[in-house]
Amino acid sequence: MKSRKIFPIIAFIMVGTAIFITLSVIVSSANKEYVNEQSQNNDTITSYNITSVADLAIDNSDLKKMFDNSEYVAILTIDSIDGADNYSYINHEYVFPYSFGSATIHNVYKGDFRDNDKIKFYRLGGTLPIDKYREGLGVSEKAKFDQLRKNDPNLESAETITRSFKNDIKIDTGKTYLGFLVKDTTYNGDGLSFIGFEGGIRLIDGEKVLNNFTNEWEPLNDVTNKLQ
Repeated sequence: MKSRKIFPIIAFIMVGTAIFITLSVIVSSANKEYVNEQSQNNDTITSYNITSVADLAIDNSDLKKMFDNSEYVAILTIDSIDGADNYSYINHEYVFPYSFGSATIHNVYKGDFRDNDKIKFYRLGGTLPIDKYREGLGVSEKAKFDQLRKNDPNLESAETITRSFKNDIKIDTGKTYLGFLVKDTTYNGDGLSFIGFEGGIRLIDGEKVLNNFTNEWEPLNDVTNKLQ
């Protein structure tokens, strides 16, 4: 059984593209919540959540703009979420924390996928051990982070840091989504990256797709007819 304590800090990040971020920001705390996670041996793992606000270069609620800015668009099922990291093995530098995993492709609307292709994916946001997260900060950021730890007992007791974005969604293994992706040129160069946060991955249930901006279910055919 897992439970969590979360304390988000709100950070504002300007994004030059809708694809990736290489900036990590620590600012004053806004509102806080914290999550306790129970491990298999019943130890409690406390995670501290830092929530950022991203200013995107495109309107991620606009399906046509998302389609035009993607290299690949497909319906896919998340097979696994394998972990998180904060290091670019292409550029050999620390980057904003990201998650990675595997997925199976179904219907293809853009790109050279074939049905049942397996892909490795990357997505901004993830949970890291606190020491690994701190290691990825710049000198001034480390000083701010260390000062914040001294002043915030919840952060001081946390074992992991979760970086997420305001209004973004959590994806789950075994669920099917409409995904907007580009080739990975930031992390490992061996997979695809979702773009557009909540606009770039939309949950599918049968013949319906969830609009993450209105929280309403829309006919899948109506949505996919716009993908051209």
